Amino acid sequence: MSTETFSSSSSISSPSTSDPPSPPLIAKCLICGMPSRGNHFGVLSCRACAAFFRSFQNTMFPDDRLFRKRSISVDREMLGSVMSVGMIDVQMDRNSESFDESIASDGSFSLALEPVQHSTLYQSLKNPKILIDVTPTINKLKTVLASSMPPLINSEYFKMNTLERMKFALWNYRSERNFGDLKFEKQIVVEIPNKKWECDLIRIANWLLHSEHFRMLPLEEKMAIFKKIWMRWRKFEKWLISVDTFGHKVYKENVIVCSNYNAANLNKIQIDYSNITDRSNDEMNQLFGKQLWRMQREVAKPLAEIAPSTIEMTYMLCQLVWNSLDVELDNYSVDVGEKFLNEISENLHEYYAEQNVQNYAWRLQKLMKIVNNVKEIEREREEMMKLAELFDVFKIKLSDKDLFIC
Repeated sequence: MSTETFSSSSSISSPSTSDPPSPPLIAKCLICGMPSRGNHFGVLSCRACAAFFRSFQNTMFPDDRLFRKRSISVDREMLGSVMSVGMIDVQMDRNSESFDESIASDGSFSLALEPVQHSTLYQSLKNPKILIDVTPTINKLKTVLASSMPPLINSEYFKMNTLERMKFALWNYRSERNFGDLKFEKQIVVEIPNKKWECDLIRIANWLLHSEHFRMLPLEEKMAIFKKIWMRWRKFEKWLISVDTFGHKVYKENVIVCSNYNAANLNKIQIDYSNITDRSNDEMNQLFGKQLWRMQREVAKPLAEIAPSTIEMTYMLCQLVWNSLDVELDNYSVDVGEKFLNEISENLHEYYAEQNVQNYAWRLQKLMKIVNNVKEIEREREEMMKLAELFDVFKIKLSDKDLFIC
């Protein structure tokens, strides 16, 4: 059956001259609403919208769809419309007006309903995907974040101000890592989210609970904030540890702490992405390598130059969570966040006064510049993740995609 027109008449006799014929029902383009010209990239669309998607696809993946660094300028509103209706990177016969039998009219694909961690999700005609159910992890997070008291506190804890309590929490977070003799690795394998990944999530959630202000928020607001910030917090904290461990070597010799037991030289390390994608390592380095080197230059280097104290590190991590948070919150949560920021700013002022730090405004300015650099780089990475998802780069898919941003 043609997808272009559908007749609404049940009779084949000629209509009477007194009644004008009913117009045929025209299938609409799901993006712009104009008459559809068939199925393009998995959805009903007109030729103009299909051409837009094709031109954008060719810009990002020219030469047999290999990724190349190129500056692109696209209509973001149009791209958002294309993404929202589910256009996928599956080229149909351009002259055909019929659906591919394996694709539903809404552009969806069948799901293998296997209640196991690594079930198969066929979302593309090229590669099967590994579906990872993170529902158990989400439930654990909700249990932790619903707590009315922070973990691992002592009698001295209640004498501390807000910033000091967050510093105490950071010490607890780091003490659980138990750094051994760091071994410099020649290769790092990117792992599929696993139990270790879940443990990091829980530990960061426990750090957040040491903020009385955060504990006051509704659980839904806590979860929204956590999903947005946990990954960027974790990455920034690793750079803080790297600077604390290696000092100026972080940018002079390009070294970084990777985990409890290993480190890497960014000039020599090879990153293996084969667990999460079928793309080549070179392509993935082109896709995400820029953000890594920006973190080294714009975050690690100024950190090493200013050599922040633990209380200053804590202040930056708190600012990373609450300052200009890219999450839509209700007015109550926004007010609570502002109160928290005001309190830790006063606490930092008291710290500088106790340490007899004169004219510390320039130092505070440098700290905030580093925080803003982290946020800018992570926003860029998140945009790259959206494009990677759009072009089917990854072979894993989380049941809650908002929980994990590369």
